[in-house]
Amino acid sequence: MPIDPVPFLTVPDRFTPEKGDCWPLALDPETGIISLLDPPGPLEMAAHYRHNAYSPHLQKAESIPDRLYLAASALLLHRRARLVAKGITDPGKARVLEIGCARGTLLEHLALHHGFSRSNMIGIEPDPASASFARERFKLTLYPSLSDLPPLSGPFQRIVLWHALEHLPELDAALEQLSRLLAPEGRLLIALPNPSGLDAAHYGPDWVAWDAPRHLWHFPSGTLERLAETYGLRRMTFKAWAPDALFNAYMSEELRCRRGKQGMHAGRKALALLKGGLFALRGMLKTEDGAGIVREFRRGKEAPGVQFSPAGDGVRPSERSSATSADRQS
Repeated sequence: MPIDPVPFLTVPDRFTPEKGDCWPLALDPETGIISLLDPPGPLEMAAHYRHNAYSPHLQKAESIPDRLYLAASALLLHRRARLVAKGITDPGKARVLEIGCARGTLLEHLALHHGFSRSNMIGIEPDPASASFARERFKLTLYPSLSDLPPLSGPFQRIVLWHALEHLPELDAALEQLSRLLAPEGRLLIALPNPSGLDAAHYGPDWVAWDAPRHLWHFPSGTLERLAETYGLRRMTFKAWAPDALFNAYMSEELRCRRGKQGMHAGRKALALLKGGLFALRGMLKTEDGAGIVREFRRGKEAPGVQFSPAGDGVRPSERSSATSADRQS
């Protein structure tokens, strides 16, 4: 019998805290995963992504945080691309899928600086403006959702979800599809905010990475690994992503000020950056305490109940495992 989710925390929309709108989060007692209760429908959700300060879709900066975000993104793009390209011996033939590719800058960087072919790279991006930018500026192939991928897409040597998995409404279906799309020797890279991190504990409901209602899922330590294993995906490496600590601290401090009707003066900004540095250092010393974590998964060769096929059979691994057990008993 399913166990009802346990109320966890109520958080504001970081863009409009003055309105007093709050979103409840709940903890699944069985999986340990935190989720948004009663998320908005597709049309309402789309409106929540169109705020002019939503960072992944920024094309020009009009404030100090926006300028910092775009500058940091440009500086870190090479580092992210190196993580994706690591271990690829023939980039011209390697196939890459990025989910939540925004304006396509990572895929373009892989093409320009790492020898990947644009014809072998696909992006998933639901935001029409960002997708249009990527198609027109970089000539990339994009689709609005995973369900829109052509049937024979893949296998992919690299699948990237950089702060994207937490946005996907159908979590189980997405992980099953990613497992099927990943080549046997491929790698799945997932970057996520860490609700078990010290910055999340410090800021509580003001932690900017709750980002309700856009973030639908949050994965405390070990929860994503256990879920991924049911789909034949095994974590190989994980590391803290220090830039998330600086961004989270600055933006969370600003959100705390706004909620308390206080100004974000120079001293508060300096304090936020100091905290961010300390959170980043803590993540370097102990990954589980990091503000953001990058995990690398590969397909397990002997994962119980998982049968890999290019086309897939549309059956969840847990259901397939149960059916197999019943067959053995009959």
